[in-house]
Amino acid sequence: MGRLFFLSLACLIQLLLALGCRKDGPSRLPQSAFKPSPAPEERACRAVLPAGQASAAAVTALDASNRLFAEASELTDSRRYPDADAALHKALQLRISIRGTHDPGLARLLLRLGGNAALQGDAVASMNALICARSLLHNAPQTPTFQSQLADIELFLGELADEQRKPDQAMAHLERAIALLRQLQEPAGWRMAIAEQAYASALAADPARQKEARQYYERALAVFVAGQHTSEVAAAETSLGLLLLDSPNPADHSRAENLLMDSIARLERLQGIQSPSLVAPLSNLILLRLRQGDADRALALAWRVLAISERRLRNEAPALPRDRLLSLLDLLRRDEENLYSVLAERPDLGLAWWQLGLATAFLRQGRALDIQSQQARLEHTAPPAADRQLVQSLREARLHYKDLALAHTYGALPMRDTDLQALSKRIEDLERELAQRDAPLLRLSPLVRAEEVVSKVRTVLPPGSAVITVIEYRRRKLQNPESSQQFPSHYLAGVLTSAGEVLIRDLGPTGPIDQQIQLLRTELADPLSDPKPMAQRVYDAIVRPLWPLLQAHPHWYLALDGWLTLLPFWALHDGQDYLLGRDFQIGYLNSGRDLLRPAGPRNVDAALFANPAYGAGDSGQPDCPQRSRAASLVEDFKSEDPCGAAFTPLPMAEQEAEAVQKLLGCDCLRRGVAATRESLLSVQGPGILLVSTHGFVLRCEQESPASARGDCSRFSYRSRGLTEKATAPSRAMLHSGLALAGANRLKRGQAFDGVVTDLELQAMNLHGTQLAVLSACETGVGSIRMGQGVFGLQRAAMTAGAETVVTSLWSVNDPATRDLMVGFFTELMRGHGRVKALHLAARAVRKTHEHPYYWAPFIAIGNAGPLIGIPKPAGQPATP
Repeated sequence: MGRLFFLSLACLIQLLLALGCRKDGPSRLPQSAFKPSPAPEERACRAVLPAGQASAAAVTALDASNRLFAEASELTDSRRYPDADAALHKALQLRISIRGTHDPGLARLLLRLGGNAALQGDAVASMNALICARSLLHNAPQTPTFQSQLADIELFLGELADEQRKPDQAMAHLERAIALLRQLQEPAGWRMAIAEQAYASALAADPARQKEARQYYERALAVFVAGQHTSEVAAAETSLGLLLLDSPNPADHSRAENLLMDSIARLERLQGIQSPSLVAPLSNLILLRLRQGDADRALALAWRVLAISERRLRNEAPALPRDRLLSLLDLLRRDEENLYSVLAERPDLGLAWWQLGLATAFLRQGRALDIQSQQARLEHTAPPAADRQLVQSLREARLHYKDLALAHTYGALPMRDTDLQALSKRIEDLERELAQRDAPLLRLSPLVRAEEVVSKVRTVLPPGSAVITVIEYRRRKLQNPESSQQFPSHYLAGVLTSAGEVLIRDLGPTGPIDQQIQLLRTELADPLSDPKPMAQRVYDAIVRPLWPLLQAHPHWYLALDGWLTLLPFWALHDGQDYLLGRDFQIGYLNSGRDLLRPAGPRNVDAALFANPAYGAGDSGQPDCPQRSRAASLVEDFKSEDPCGAAFTPLPMAEQEAEAVQKLLGCDCLRRGVAATRESLLSVQGPGILLVSTHGFVLRCEQESPASARGDCSRFSYRSRGLTEKATAPSRAMLHSGLALAGANRLKRGQAFDGVVTDLELQAMNLHGTQLAVLSACETGVGSIRMGQGVFGLQRAAMTAGAETVVTSLWSVNDPATRDLMVGFFTELMRGHGRVKALHLAARAVRKTHEHPYYWAPFIAIGNAGPLIGIPKPAGQPATP
């Protein structure tokens, strides 16, 4: 059994909290010892330090900074990490205003900040804080205090590298930490034991060094027991117990059980029965119980792990800024993946375990969107004056970020990452402050108990329907894997029918399935291709394994992950016909949990935007030939062709909106020069929102980290994993947009107010919007984040509060899109549900255009039911 199976950062919490403040030895090191290159450290400091200027402030300001540090330490001990981070940021700002950004006294604040970031799963932020702290100490007098902090930093960096399955890098950091501790004359002390335990963890990645790793673990455990370091004893017992589970000696298995049980008992006495630190030993005990053939006791422990994890998420998530929230969900996802791995390797466990797997997927899939939409809703309620100013500052910072990023992207300004990093940091700080104010209200919102979520979802399923959940996860092995393995990514599918039937199936590695999906998407977006063979292969890979339950339940609710989120299931082929031609209704959800969401306000007015005057205000606009709706425009905008990226008129989009306006019986259409960015962003929760225009995706180079396949940082930046480099700005911000009046001025860098990006759209107030239709190219495309869906316009509209969002998956055909949308709204006005209406409209388009390119690009995510209260114009036929 591998060291990393069922591993959680929870087992390191007490170990990490204690670092940085223990006794210092008397010796010194040469100033040049272990000094890395300065450039990465400078970038790290820019990413983590707040802006400030040195000034001659009173000593009382330093005292205030020290008090804040002490307060942050207490908050961290109480696991109130967001509050601790806020105190540390204030302390940093105070100290920087007094001593400047080169003050080595900042190091201990950064050390604590880095530890908190690691405990919340944000390895990149932790790395930046630690690297910056290290650079400050290298340039400082080598006092014992600073040397001691430097040892702690190397220890932290080693643990972070070990968590990222980089044992060689981890051992290099830990060997430096051990050397520093020896120089400080701590050869057998408490911190040396911590360092040796971390070193044992890195050694255990090599199957040939398991014996050596055990020796280090045993030595560290003996030191902790002798010193009565209760929490460290528990962490050491958990780690050693996990190592012993893989031993061929049955006696070691018995000792592993004793160690794990003792670790659990210690942590319960020290931290309570719901402490997140319990997750690691409980998870390892689950594995042991399964090996002992005691699936019932293992199941009870697994439910307990889920409950502890849910409690932590409920307590911490509402107070986190968006990037940190995603990091926390990534950290908690490790425990989910442990369970999914058990379900995949042990299908014989049966119904009770399958229900646990479905409950976990229902609770966690798309969870970030839920929390962010609640935060957005509170931004639009009547907040106190101070909060209104905070919300306004946040909106202005996001707008500035968007304008500066587009200016960089399209060459109007030289590319400099420092400006974007500073803005990203400003936005994160504002989000954190606003989230902390709103968190108490969010924690009061109703919570579905984990044990009840599956049965509750079943009760709201219409007859003949099924929820299909597909999760991408990294699969661990249950028996004797190599600890250094890079866990392969798989898809796991779960089905819950209205009849109460449950099925869990591992669909296999994501690589071959994703390749087929990408090939199919290419063929679907090309009207000259023949997509049927590939559509059948994808059907065989995804749908056929689930067919025993699905064949009797033709109404499907799909909650998908990975590349599946960019796949129109209507265009899959069962060997006889596309699924569109079958008696299926196929709607999309962010999670099966969405079916339990109570209905909010439902407005009945409409706001339509179509065919904006893209050249409005553009003094250099050439005469360019008309073309179809364009999709990805970044490279075109950089080209020398004056028409290469010019948004050209879309008269059929205007016809589409005019027909919809007539169906709705309203005077609600803005076109031409009236279809501006300002007019779109100013609408307040219209019952129906239609934007019919050009869409675009902000492409960038992609380097997929383990937590976010296909998730790329802004524009030409690369996503960076755990390396000693500063990171690009927020991954959660800017991905795609819509062109509005004046958009062509962007080409010449004249203005950036002619486009609306997902960053701006998510700040709109769409609460009460029953249906938002983004009738443009690739409005459903963006960055894919494992477990949390697609980041782009679709997500932005749902974050803003829209109940159902209709978006496209490729560059659409203008005439066919007009026909599809007019048919869609016609069926809606006849009283059909939102999914059924789109289904019927697609079938009508297929009668004249057989290729899925024309009829399959749009999907509806959210509420599948009919619109409520929308008045029908006189003479509108009733539903047949």
